[in-house]
Amino acid sequence: SSTQGDLFSSTDRLAEPQQFCELDIGIELLGALKQSLRLARQRGVTVERVADAMNALLPKEKHVTSRQLYAWCAESREQHRFPAEYIPAFCVATQCDATLRLLANAIDLDLVDEREQAYRQLGANLMERTRLAREQREISKKLGE
Repeated sequence: SSTQGDLFSSTDRLAEPQQFCELDIGIELLGALKQSLRLARQRGVTVERVADAMNALLPKEKHVTSRQLYAWCAESREQHRFPAEYIPAFCVATQCDATLRLLANAIDLDLVDEREQAYRQLGANLMERTRLAREQREISKKLGE
């Protein structure tokens, strides 16, 4: 969303390269893709409908078939990798951001949607209110009130 901050706006949040574990996330990515398709299927969205939705979001030259989606999600088809450029369309088509979250988490970043952002702001506001109330009590105590 337009209210969400830039994912890489603060590069100092990223650890030094040597601090990361191995970043081979192939198995995890496969799991996130399968999970997204499984959740879509539970909502009645077939792989064919996911491919159709992706095609509506992608340029015509990047046409996706259900057969490609099956190949990209098959453990036995390791040579077939899910292209990163299709991830946004896939997330929208499946209504699941597990794949994108996996990529962000791999480099120690966290995606926050509007609802989570609102909860964080609410928590920060409550903590600030508590701090101000404590400060007010201390000042009143010093003044003998």
